[in-house]
Amino acid sequence: DRALEEGLVVSSVSVERGGLGIAMARSAMAGMLGVNVDLALVPGGEALREGVILFSESQGRLLVSVAPANCTAFEELFTGMPCARIGRVTRDGAIVIRGCDGVPAVTSDVARGLESYRSTFSNF
Repeated sequence: DRALEEGLVVSSVSVERGGLGIAMARSAMAGMLGVNVDLALVPGGEALREGVILFSESQGRLLVSVAPANCTAFEELFTGMPCARIGRVTRDGAIVIRGCDGVPAVTSDVARGLESYRSTFSNF
């Protein structure tokens, strides 16, 4: 609540169906912005496979966007909790997710993803 009250959160999405990977895609499509993420920075991820990190539907997680100028203040509010800066928002419309080895595991285009999503559900 405090992060919201202090205006530190630009956007937030719960990590639920489809896990972190789908939450990132949904968030990117909502703003038509790109993301550049490093899975090695996900708390607890060092013991997991990349697919588990990306698509685990474990509860109680949020994907939050914070303006660069507010990152330190935001992180200080969550001292002692599993919270990490795992990437950044970009303006290039690309989704780039690097695996734990630093090699891109996912590279996609936000506009193409949105087109695919809309065409899949066009008859509903």
